[in-house]
Amino acid sequence: MFISYFSSDSFFSWFSTTETYLHWAVWDLVTLSLILLFAKFIKDQKPTAFYYVCTGLLVNTVLFLAIYYDIYVKYTKEPWILWDIYSFGVNIADFVMIVALIVDRDFLGLVKLKACLSSLLKHKVAHPQA
Repeated sequence: MFISYFSSDSFFSWFSTTETYLHWAVWDLVTLSLILLFAKFIKDQKPTAFYYVCTGLLVNTVLFLAIYYDIYVKYTKEPWILWDIYSFGVNIADFVMIVALIVDRDFLGLVKLKACLSSLLKHKVAHPQA
């Protein structure tokens, strides 16, 4: 994650400023893909921070794409609620990822939620209703 954020800031001047949000979305998708690729080779249980970083990168990607679409495809010029959600969401997601990497604890319950959803999905597949 450090390499991704460091390189995206370092190479920022190479990109045109009109497509910055799109580049950040692609950069986060590449980072997420590399993390998931490396995770395939790890047979042990993933650390808690793994789930937080993946979720944070996914949230950031969605927000980057939404703001890109709003500003550069729909040509929205007046601030509205999406811009506030973007500003708040990206900063909170980045903060949560940093905290998760430092403490490696399930402080928001994401790992418990994942386990609960996995259990529900397994139950539905094992016992389909007619």
